[in-house]
Amino acid sequence: MIEKDIVEAKSLAISATPTFVINGHTLVGRQSYNRLKQVVDAELNGENWSSPAPIAVDIGGAPFKGPESAPVTVVEFSDFQCAFCAKSTFPLQRLLAANPGKVRFVFKNFPLDIHPDSRLAHMAALAAGEQGKFWGMHDLIFSHQRTIKRSDLLSFANQLKLDPVRFQKDIDSPQLKALIEADKAEGERVGVVATPTFLVNGEVASGFSGEQLQTKIDSQTPHPIKIRWFVDLTSPLTARSAVAVQQFLASHTGSVQLEFKNFPL
Repeated sequence: MIEKDIVEAKSLAISATPTFVINGHTLVGRQSYNRLKQVVDAELNGENWSSPAPIAVDIGGAPFKGPESAPVTVVEFSDFQCAFCAKSTFPLQRLLAANPGKVRFVFKNFPLDIHPDSRLAHMAALAAGEQGKFWGMHDLIFSHQRTIKRSDLLSFANQLKLDPVRFQKDIDSPQLKALIEADKAEGERVGVVATPTFLVNGEVASGFSGEQLQTKIDSQTPHPIKIRWFVDLTSPLTARSAVAVQQFLASHTGSVQLEFKNFPL
């Protein structure tokens, strides 16, 4: 174990103790609590400046699942008559179940002109949403894409036990139609040309699978900072650093992983 740590230290060109390796970056010598905090906070809040700036979309009032405080927001521009959108629903459900508290999923309307029944289906989903049943109608429509004429949508409303008079009024509502048109215009503004198109924390991606979305979510979700601490136990500098390290770990519970490495000089 000790020999393995020494070999690892030499491969990293470490020659003094204590040495900290923080997410691949080396910090040499005795470190105060404030210095450790400064470095780790910088890593936690670090940004990739080569990445494009996040694209902002208006999600106020849009149907969503998951907590508003989630670190990752997935926005889908979707078409109820699109076969690929229907196929994405189950992977998305699994994605939300596998990432409790981490993801907020937002639905945006993007009915394509090539799908003649799509706009009415979007109107039906929003009309159901007026009675708190958007996601129920969403699931019924995607499960029965071949039968989404007006009579079918009225049947779905009956299955969901919606007020039929209110639903028939809302399905033709100019206000809901305006919401759909606003979503579509916004989608076109951010470059949506096909469905489904996803934005993960403002980064556009088309045709993502569940696995690809999971990878994106993992890259956007804060992970614990990993510190390898190369130590000579007889060094007085190590003893002085140990107090600061303990203090630091106590104040960063869950956000830092410390691995002790033997490096006797």
